[in-house]
Parts: sequence; structure tokens; C-alpha cells
Amino acid sequence: LIKVQLGGEIRYKDNFRLNGVALFRVDSQGLKLFVDAGLTIGSAENNYFDLHALGVLIINKQGLATDLEVTLKIGQDLSKSLDSSGLDITARVLMNTSGQEQSVDIPDEFLDSLSDTTLARLKTAAGDAIDTNGDGKVSTEELNAARQAPGLLTYTVPGAAPSLATLFGEAGASAEPLSPNGFYIAVVFSATLKFGGSFDLTGKFGVLVTSEKFELLI
Repeated sequence: LIKVQLGGEIRYKDNFRLNGVALFRVDSQGLKLFVDAGLTIGSAENNYFDLHALGVLIINKQGLATDLEVTLKIGQDLSKSLDSSGLDITARVLMNTSGQEQSVDIPDEFLDSLSDTTLARLKTAAGDAIDTNGDGKVSTEELNAARQAPGLLTYTVPGAAPSLATLFGEAGASAEPLSPNGFYIAVVFSATLKFGGSFDLTGKFGVLVTSEKFELLI
């Protein structure tokens, strides 16, 4: 058994913040890796650079499951000449070859160090989402209630492929999986460019492949 658990934060004045959680476990059942990390440069009022990375990797005899996401935000106040300008980019790869839900347990002592995005995706040991109202944010009340549930909270890679609309977080997207449990791989990318408050340019691309279906969104 090899087990590593790390969590913490590094700050320099009010202009640099590096924080994250890393969980690593290898045993006779396989390998599990979970990383949730963020880097912020700039003050709360002038946030120049914000990078968030989420990584989940599970390898066992059933197969391989992974959920990798990177979000980059270049702030709106880089200079006076670029006031109200910025760039937001999100890229995510979700894959499961096992045909079963695969999960990583998150110890209670690390929950307060997780990003809002990651918290909103956690489930109880019974499989219930802790974001009970589905608004993408976990309130203090929701988190406290989840902590009272039996067992550890988990980050779960679904056994069945979600739709691209779900992965893009589109309003009204059905929570129903695209197909029954089985092999799938999904890649989604979205970006928004804001320039001088004059115009916004937005684009997105997604592709999802299962053993039965193919879905493309541009």
C-alpha cells in the first residue's frame, strides 16, 4: 500500500495564492489519483490570472476512468488600455472504459480546501449529490448535511456517458445519461474573449464517443 495525502495554501501578500489538494493511493485493487489545485495572481479587486486544474485518475482491473479539467481566466484589469477585457478558457476530458461508476474517497479534513466546482460534483457514499438544488454551488448548510451522512464523500466518474449539453452546463440539460453503462470518451472545450467592453466572442466544441453513439457539438 502506498498512500499520499497533501493539502494546503501558499500566499504572498495579497497578490499570489497557490492552493490545492492531492490524494494518491496504490494498493492491490489498483491506483487512484485526485488533484484539485488553483493558482491566482492579483488582488481580489484586480484578479489578473486565475488557473484551476482538476484531475481524477482511477486504474483497476475493471478498466480506466479519468476526469481532467483545466480552467484559465485572464482578468479584466491587465492594464488601463485593456480595461474590461479578458479571456476565459475551459477544457475537459472525461473517459471511462470500465462500464461502471468509479470513485475516489475524499477525507473530511480536505473538504474545506476544495474549489467550488469540485465540491459541487461530490456525492455521498449512497450516491446522492451534495449540491442538492443543482445550482453548481454547495452552501455551508449543504456541506454540513453531507458531512453527517454515513461514509466519506466521493468524486465519481460516471459509468454511463453524460450528454455534451450536461458537460457544457447548459440550462435545462437533462441529467439522463446519453447511453447505458459502457465505454465512452468525451472532450469539451469552450472559450470567451472580451475586448475593451466592445464585444464578446464565444465558441465551444465538443465530441463524445461511446460504443453505440457519436455526438458532435460546435
